[in-house]
Amino acid sequence: MMSSIESEHFYLAESLNCVVDIIEQFPLLPLNYTQKVAKILGVEHPKHPITKEPIIMTTDQLLTIDSPQGTIYHAISVKPEDDSGDFVVPVNPLTQLLVAYFISNKG
Repeated sequence: MMSSIESEHFYLAESLNCVVDIIEQFPLLPLNYTQKVAKILGVEHPKHPITKEPIIMTTDQLLTIDSPQGTIYHAISVKPEDDSGDFVVPVNPLTQLLVAYFISNKG
């Protein structure tokens, strides 16, 4: 189930002619690759709070965009900025690198 902010972004993206597909809660796999990228970036990989096992990361939405340069994939993570109700679409370098890896190894 999407949050209201994720729903708003979904409908906005869906209204664009260039967006040909939207995948929600896109898993970032393989797990050992996400761990390696996190280590390179110097950030802690997410872990389950009780078991402390690494968890599979996801991005809120993966857009497939038809552009003059060809098909482009764009990972989106939509989170509230603060209690004002405003939202941001942050650039998450770990997520973007992982999606780039998935795209380069697709097919």
